[in-house]
Amino acid sequence: ARPAPADYDGDGRADLAVFDKASANWYILNSASASMTVANWGWAQAAIVPADYDGDGKADLACYDRPSGNWYIRRSDNEAMLILNAGSRGATPLPCYGNGAKDGLRILAFGDSITYGTSSAENKPKTGYPMLLEKKLEALFGGHFVSINKGRPGETTGGGESRFDGVLDKENPDIVLLMEGTNDHFYEYPHDGIQARLSSMVQKALNHGCPVILATIPPVISNEYRNRAGQAARIRAFNPRIYDIGAATGIPIARVYEYLTSVPNWERRLMDQPTANHPNDAGYRYVRDAFFEQVADGMKNGSFY
Repeated sequence: ARPAPADYDGDGRADLAVFDKASANWYILNSASASMTVANWGWAQAAIVPADYDGDGKADLACYDRPSGNWYIRRSDNEAMLILNAGSRGATPLPCYGNGAKDGLRILAFGDSITYGTSSAENKPKTGYPMLLEKKLEALFGGHFVSINKGRPGETTGGGESRFDGVLDKENPDIVLLMEGTNDHFYEYPHDGIQARLSSMVQKALNHGCPVILATIPPVISNEYRNRAGQAARIRAFNPRIYDIGAATGIPIARVYEYLTSVPNWERRLMDQPTANHPNDAGYRYVRDAFFEQVADGMKNGSFY
């Protein structure tokens, strides 16, 4: 269920409410009477956006359909349905306050150990790039952002593709950040297959109604601990295909590889030396910034989120 608090009974206080996507039922605990209202309105993948659209002092049930850009509003004054088209394909609705940030934007970070946070300060999601991104977004926009870390150490794009639908259904995110493929290049998997699986995951997210940001695959290094020269060369040769996926699907690309390798002496300064295929804490801040560039741009201009 998704929380959907709003003032449905018009008493000036927010009512506790949830939207059950399995049944499309709204369960509203009216603060004025302590009674429960159940209303069937919407569909499983709808973005729920209750607010007082008709100006009668009571919140209206409302859903936004990302694929079409349509808003479906059931007016509280007469229960008539209002359909408005205001948005672009894949956009996220922004019920706003104050500085215009969306409260509770759910950001799904999906990938392998580099998403999980391996080799960060605590070697786990608490110090990985998704949490760093959440904190930076809240500092800039205010409000509340929720990072959902679904990084799985050791995973290839084949493993990612097989679990992707289930994660989308369970988490129902507002945005998907996808970064995967490092391990495919370790195993020397064919480039065409890697590209096809990444493209498949992007399309699954779009079909789910979620905007997607796809990242270039981070670099790896060779040093006294590891010889990853072949893996590094394969990643470097593959990354132009990430931009091909972006061009084919119309999604933005987070320039993770470029952010890391643009720093002088990045191999020593930004990479974990013993593993040679994960950023260190300084490197994870650059991964965060590569995603932040795309998320913040959309938040500011309203054209994407």
